[in-house]
Amino acid sequence: MSIVKTEGIFIGANQQNQVSDFNKERSLVAFGAGKTIALWNPLDSKNTGVIATLKGHNADVTCVNFIHGTNLLVTASEDFHVKIWKFQDDDIINPHLECIQTIEHYTHTIVSLSVLPGVIVIGCANGLVSIWTQDPTNEELFQLGHEVAIERNVLPLSLSLSNVLANKYMLAIGGTNVHVFIFSFTINPETNAIDNCKLATKLEGHEDWVKSLAFRYQETAGDYILCSGSQDRYIRLWRIKIN
Repeated sequence: MSIVKTEGIFIGANQQNQVSDFNKERSLVAFGAGKTIALWNPLDSKNTGVIATLKGHNADVTCVNFIHGTNLLVTASEDFHVKIWKFQDDDIINPHLECIQTIEHYTHTIVSLSVLPGVIVIGCANGLVSIWTQDPTNEELFQLGHEVAIERNVLPLSLSLSNVLANKYMLAIGGTNVHVFIFSFTINPETNAIDNCKLATKLEGHEDWVKSLAFRYQETAGDYILCSGSQDRYIRLWRIKIN
């Protein structure tokens, strides 16, 4: 009798720009694979491929982000839903996650996502960007805090969020436009409500759509570097000083 043994399980990732993320603490990659989220440990010496899949979305997954420093994973899909998953244990070999919240606020595809502990920013194909904060009665659930349209006929293809002070945040938005839009807002520490969300500045320099953004804080200089990647084939570095 022949014995069949599984050597590895592999599946292709979806083609969207923000469809994967790496959790350094757990040595785990999560990526959208069709309607599922695949989990893979790239540092596993056995190289057995995908070790688990999360099922719940009803259309292709578009965005995947770990909320680093927490036990939460956020995913979005063409089914218009955003799901928040929680690790149920610290098992690296066989991780187990459960969906603890499904956000059904949207009527269009989710195209971009950026997260920090306590904050989720979502870009939708209808041109709106929404900021979700922790529910003050349940820290594992999120509530809608603010929603804003960037500019007429601009779709938010890329987002990057940075916590610049205790309760003050900076949000960079790029999309179907040559500009990078910088918004600022604060979160009320008692109610987690969004206060004073406004457009702080608009960065000019790219000549085509902006499809990738990332903040990096420089401790020695005390300011921020924003990296923007555009369809014009250029990457620009912007130095941002916080007053």
